[in-house]
Amino acid sequence: MSKKGKVKDQMEKKENDKEKFENQINSESYIEALEFYFNEFDDFFKNDAAKGVFLLGVATGKLLRAQKKKFKSNENIEPFWKSLFNLVLNKRKIMMIHTKVIAKSKQYKKYMKYPANLFKAISHYLMKAGDSFGLSEIEISWFFSQGLSTYREITNKNLIELLNPKNK
Repeated sequence: MSKKGKVKDQMEKKENDKEKFENQINSESYIEALEFYFNEFDDFFKNDAAKGVFLLGVATGKLLRAQKKKFKSNENIEPFWKSLFNLVLNKRKIMMIHTKVIAKSKQYKKYMKYPANLFKAISHYLMKAGDSFGLSEIEISWFFSQGLSTYREITNKNLIELLNPKNK
């Protein structure tokens, strides 16, 4: 195996270890830990819609990673990208992506832990946002893409550490 392949395998093992924590935190504590995370960037996360859209990006990143695992013979195959409207998003498209990510995540449970707490948190923030997102289409696309690019930061292990900083 090449050096690049070994490094990649080590990174994947580390990622899988983080995901093992999926069922070790209840949904109430999960949202509490997310609030700690969001408070670190309080100038960035201006409202509940921003938080929900960001977390949907996180969930989508996890799904795309699962697709990479499934199609590891060709790492460029991530079929779900076709459902992301070239990342030009609005509220209606976010609603469509939300339902598709939930359904697809169930299909890929062999390659990822189903992130039930994450989906509960997404719903929590989007419902709190109500009908008026208070975000422009550009902002919606921005928050989603930020979640998509930083999905590895939102793991149960990292959130547990936020709740219990002395255990680091």
